[in-house]
Order: sequence, then structure tokens, then C-alpha cells
Amino acid sequence: MIKYLSFFLALAAGVIVLAIVHFRDQPRANPTPLTVGSYQAPAVGEKLLPVGPDEANCPVMGMVGKKADMVKVEEKGTTYYLCCQECVPKFYADPERYINYPAAPTSRTCDT
Repeated sequence: MIKYLSFFLALAAGVIVLAIVHFRDQPRANPTPLTVGSYQAPAVGEKLLPVGPDEANCPVMGMVGKKADMVKVEEKGTTYYLCCQECVPKFYADPERYINYPAAPTSRTCDT
């Protein structure tokens, strides 16, 4: 029995290595988006909208719009553009959150 022990241990180690290699290379069906604090990165495959020179991205909701149509707020000497009046209290409740981790530019409509 003892002479077969090393064979079974080697066989078990080989099975474990094959299982790790096999499952490591499998694509995930629904990968979890990156989340830092309350910031959530866009989902895989979600299209980010380009932001033109006369447009801005609302850091609260991610809406892209013309700067002239957005609500302008100042924080620490920098101007930020919010998509709607409802985003103003959210922004001022935790400005560091929205400055450091703005919502990704994925929408052209306000989601409030």
C-alpha cells in the first residue's frame, strides 16, 4: 500500500494543476465591474460616450451634455457641470467622491 502512496499523491497533484489551468483560462460570464467606494466602472461592453470641447460629463450621473444646458457649480476653484438641479445636493453632499471618481460618460439623458 505504501508503494502506491507516492503514485496517488502525484496523480492528485496533477489533477489539481490541470483544474487550476483549465478554470483560470475560462472567460467569466458576467464579470463584476470595478467598484471603488461608491464609484462603479462601466460594465464590460458598455460604450463610453466621447465628450466634445463644448460638452461636459456630469460626475454624479454620467450624462454627457452641452455645457450651456447644464448646471454649473464651483468647488475649490474648479468648475463642474451637472446634468440637472437634482444632482447639486448629491454633489455637495460628498464632492470629493464625485471629483475623484466621476461617473463614466455613458448616457445622454439624466437618470434621476
